Amino acid sequence: NFFEIECNQSISLTVEWRKMSRTRLSKAEKELVKQLTIALKSANYAVKCDRAKDYNAAIVCYTQVISLMEAEKSKVPMEQQELFTSKLVKYTNRLKVVEKKAKLAKEASALEAAKPAPEAPKITWTEDKIEYSAGKIPDAPPGSSRKPFWVMKVLLKTLESGGFVTPKLYVSRAMWYQTEAKYSAVKEKVTGLEIILDAMIQLLSTNRDDINQLKIQMETFLNHLVSVQNMLANHLSFIKQTKQEQGLLKGVAATVVRGGGRLRTHLSASSTDATYAELLQEVFQKAEILESWLLYFEGLQQQSIVEYLYKAGDFFSNVLLAFVMKDLQALLGAHMKKMGLLLAA
Repeated sequence: NFFEIECNQSISLTVEWRKMSRTRLSKAEKELVKQLTIALKSANYAVKCDRAKDYNAAIVCYTQVISLMEAEKSKVPMEQQELFTSKLVKYTNRLKVVEKKAKLAKEASALEAAKPAPEAPKITWTEDKIEYSAGKIPDAPPGSSRKPFWVMKVLLKTLESGGFVTPKLYVSRAMWYQTEAKYSAVKEKVTGLEIILDAMIQLLSTNRDDINQLKIQMETFLNHLVSVQNMLANHLSFIKQTKQEQGLLKGVAATVVRGGGRLRTHLSASSTDATYAELLQEVFQKAEILESWLLYFEGLQQQSIVEYLYKAGDFFSNVLLAFVMKDLQALLGAHMKKMGLLLAA
């Protein structure tokens, strides 16, 4: 290997010339050692540039070495002449090789520069096809008791297929599944949504015409909601703690295990966003059934059941929709930022 041989021989020559410089030398001999030392340093640097494929720098250094060695050739002692001459021939031959490599590299660079510039990447738009005739959202119901259910119905449309949340603001389904948005306590929200969904499933499996049994299940359902509210209040400053109702099951984990057992506590970061949107969709779907129950029991004037459903509506308004609307704002912000970057590309 050229580079390895040069390094080893350079070390040997350096040691030998340093020994010479420490002996009693004439002025001419000292000047010879000085010039040979300069030549050796240039040769070492030439080899380094050559190894690094910095051919232009290597050509300059090899040329300087050859010039110095040619000038001092006649002054070298006879016992060193053979080695000196072989090194001079080697550097001269290597210079020719490097000059050829530099020429090829220059030609390759010129060919690369002559290639047409690559086309700018095309932006693929995957937004939903919007039916603008659907821009009119249903009117909000009178009174405050049904408004949380109306908001969830509007948001459910965006989660299922995309839809308008105002007459001019369209939210695509894909927006709920983007990973760029940053919102707080997402794993706690996922846990809370799973508790809510399990409690809804358990409640909706009750025969609604069995009023006594339904009251028991409604009380249990509201206790689950209190558990979720107090859990989220520890992570979200805009949610307030609330008093626990009598008969509350102790511990959020116990609540879920005794219910449907859906709780997943080890969600990965990549799966959390999708799980959050999927659970929201399921909860909003079940909330539509609860709204139908509200209308049903209002018609029957079953005030005790209606009051339970009003309390559930208050939870949906003050807790569930409170964090969902903040998260939707974050998702819209991230979506607009992404669109701005694409347009600027």
